Amino acid sequence: MTPCTPTLFTTGERPQDAALRDIMAEIEGFFAVHAAQGTWPGGVHLEITGGDVTECLGGGEKLSEAKLEEAYQTLCDPRLNARQSLDLAFHLAE
Repeated sequence: MTPCTPTLFTTGERPQDAALRDIMAEIEGFFAVHAAQGTWPGGVHLEITGGDVTECLGGGEKLSEAKLEEAYQTLCDPRLNARQSLDLAFHLAE
């Protein structure tokens, strides 16, 4: 994990990876802290794409570490693919 972004980690040759479950947990914690403090969260920043990339683990497709190499394209932060983005949106809406 990187100290600046706790949801990132390194596997294999890629510079960094992320897991959807960790991203969801971090966002849930963010909203919980604001609720406890009686403050309004200004929003969240996510790296997403409508493309069929394989840069983050998990989601409805159950993307595994073995599948990351299939379409890992980013040279910077890993992005949620279209399905994972929708999974996250519906999870947050609940």
